[in-house]
Amino acid sequence: MEKIFTMINPRLKQFMHELNFDNVAIPETKQAPPSQTTSAEFSLEDLTDCWRFAGINYRNGIYLVDLAKALQPSKTQDEHAEHKKQIIANNSNEFYLPDYPLFHSMITALSQNKDNPQYKTKIEEARQFLKDSALKHWLMMLTRIQYNPGNKKDMVFHNYKQQDQYAIGPSSFKGPNGGITNQDTSNAEEPIRALLDTKQSMQEINQIYKWLTDVDAYISRANFEVNNTIEHVAGFYASSSWANLNCNRNPSYSSEGLGVRAQKILK
Repeated sequence: MEKIFTMINPRLKQFMHELNFDNVAIPETKQAPPSQTTSAEFSLEDLTDCWRFAGINYRNGIYLVDLAKALQPSKTQDEHAEHKKQIIANNSNEFYLPDYPLFHSMITALSQNKDNPQYKTKIEEARQFLKDSALKHWLMMLTRIQYNPGNKKDMVFHNYKQQDQYAIGPSSFKGPNGGITNQDTSNAEEPIRALLDTKQSMQEINQIYKWLTDVDAYISRANFEVNNTIEHVAGFYASSSWANLNCNRNPSYSSEGLGVRAQKILK
């Protein structure tokens, strides 16, 4: 056979002997891009007193966030706000209340990564803690709603009474209570996006809270025109019917809340 090949082409014999498949570069199989339901920056550690989440998209950067495994004791929002101010001033390692955007950023990251096999069990443990806490307690946030009369814009204040407090002014926060995806809950999209500081759709937001609590999201707010400026505290609780984005708590009332520590790690 070799003689026949040589007769056809004198160079073919030399080529056959020199051919070495061991030196042939075999391209590596390309890995599929990460699923859209996972975050490349996300990680989770289960520590003694908290869960530590990395890769939390919050405000103007990527944050490392610790979520305490015990709630903060019952206080008024002003007392919770003062507590956080002292922690920051003293560079203490204590936990403090989140504002609504930080809370929403955390549960968004958890829901996006819920099927990640590396963290699935720990995420479910954190989810169950959050759900149980919301079923048993009205969880106060460091977010306050200012309802204004007439044509003056209502205001949403995040990081209430902190140095980095900021405000978002929807044209009107007032409106009917109801499920956030219900057609009857008019004028809900702009207030909810201001409350959570997000551009997500109502369907996506509802999906996140339904994953967290097994029920649809609901907004409670001032549903009447006010004659004078009034302020209400924002918080979160759940029932067998709804996951309630609650925005009508009297500031004089005391409530428990989640404990967090947040540190920016990337701009």
